[in-house]
Amino acid sequence: ASVFHERKSSGINAEYMGGQYYNPYFTGGAISMAPPLMDGAVDYPDGTVATVSQMAHDVCQFLHWCGEPEYVERKMWGLPVFTSLFIAWITVTYHKRYLFGPYLTQKIVWKKPPYMKF
Repeated sequence: ASVFHERKSSGINAEYMGGQYYNPYFTGGAISMAPPLMDGAVDYPDGTVATVSQMAHDVCQFLHWCGEPEYVERKMWGLPVFTSLFIAWITVTYHKRYLFGPYLTQKIVWKKPPYMKF
């Protein structure tokens, strides 16, 4: 459904001057900027139907890629890096317990020297 149909169904029957379009987010509901996307404006090679929502999704995906072109590669490195960190953590924890275990489990008793009388 286009924005024009939303205006008709919402009960707003305002007359606009030539070159003005309905926009529910603009004060007064009329704006001079034409809708940037229209159904069927693009021919997709795989046969995808070119709806306004599909084209808006494609524009958002393209802008995301422009902002972070390394996103896919960075995401791909996540699993190997965190797996390596987990293995390193397990190794360090095991060796810490193995090396310091005798010191942590022994009982230390302090005996008073014989010259102390209290």
